[in-house]
Amino acid sequence: MPSAPVAAEIAKRLQVPLDLVVVRKIPLPWTTEAGFGALNPAGEALFNQELLERFPLSLEEIATQVQKTLDILRKREARLRGGQPYPLLNGRTVIIVDDGLASGYTMRAAIQFLKSKGAGPIIVAVPTGSARTVRELLPLVEELYCLNVRTGFSFAVAAAYENWYDLTEDEVLEIVRSLNPPG
Repeated sequence: MPSAPVAAEIAKRLQVPLDLVVVRKIPLPWTTEAGFGALNPAGEALFNQELLERFPLSLEEIATQVQKTLDILRKREARLRGGQPYPLLNGRTVIIVDDGLASGYTMRAAIQFLKSKGAGPIIVAVPTGSARTVRELLPLVEELYCLNVRTGFSFAVAAAYENWYDLTEDEVLEIVRSLNPPG
């Protein structure tokens, strides 16, 4: 979850509250790095049909991966959101921040979920992304900011960073609490 530090910097600069939307990619059974879709907090799955055509999975394999992903998502959500429900957004502008856009399916899942919560204009802000994914997401949002658009056959978000590592849930909670003190 390297997106938390990026989101925190934006929230500080704009002086807006920081909240977490927990989405998760659905990994291919043989790797945790590549996913064939994503789940949003409502448990709705978005599938990358192009990838599923290249790596055909059985319905059982898909269902197993979706359930495993949902279990992880629910645990992470309970830990990171502390049982707090997602707010109704009532037309408010929302900025969705991630550490980068590879296939874009987790971002699509977040966009879909926030629209279902009544988000008004949606702005996406990411440090890096695949040119193809940036183009595909543009029609789904009002604005998209990507400082480092990369072209090429394959794209890994981590490759765009000098110092890449996954944050622990404790580190994410510390960042959120530093911007949203209790009370």
